[in-house]
Amino acid sequence: VVRAVCRATKHPDNPILPLGDLHEWDALQARPWEGRSVIYDEDERLFKCWYAGTDLSVERWWATGYAVSDDGVHWEKPRLGLHEYRGSRDNNICLMAWGPIVKDAHEENPARRYKMIVKGPPRERGIRAGYSADGIHWSEETRIDLPEWAGRTPDIVALVIDDQDPDPSRRFKLIWQSQAASNKAGPENVRTKNLAFGPDLEHFTASADNPVLHPNDGLEQENHFLMLAPYAGQYVMPYEYGWYAPNGTGVYG
Repeated sequence: VVRAVCRATKHPDNPILPLGDLHEWDALQARPWEGRSVIYDEDERLFKCWYAGTDLSVERWWATGYAVSDDGVHWEKPRLGLHEYRGSRDNNICLMAWGPIVKDAHEENPARRYKMIVKGPPRERGIRAGYSADGIHWSEETRIDLPEWAGRTPDIVALVIDDQDPDPSRRFKLIWQSQAASNKAGPENVRTKNLAFGPDLEHFTASADNPVLHPNDGLEQENHFLMLAPYAGQYVMPYEYGWYAPNGTGVYG
């Protein structure tokens, strides 16, 4: 048996999750950055997606939209009737905030079956733990604040349930983004990724080995968002990376 990384092929039907119409809340963005969770629900035999969207206004805001699919290619945005946008609840917004979501099959409290690291709006509200029985109706509870965040509200990049880790105090893993000095030409500071772990969403501890991903350790100038997945006793982390180049809008674009 050989494990190998294969080149991905873009699906001919892309984009499979289209933008909303011009008058809808996700007309400008329906993207996996602020909210980036896709699961296959074994119980319901259904693909589920939570994504961040925003409209064509000049304001900087995002909400979390909910979509479902039978095959992972053809997606439907169900009208949930929960949150008002421009005087109407005829939309698929499930939360006026954003962040990664997981389904916890071993959670004994059905009201906490789905879990979310919630951010915004506005950013001053900080990072919170969110819970839901169905992934649609959410409650926000304890505020999450690590000493390493120094009172800031960092970008939360990933949330993972790690049932292959034998230590229950490390079952939940969270990746957040910070900045550090670069060792290459370009911006003085670049994005780095850091790991925290805990027995639940409310008791995270930062890893002593942070940062776990730094552009200084590779050829890239910058990294951005990523996916973390436990696999066969190890971990797989595809991540977004790139280089800066002059483009007329600044020294390095």
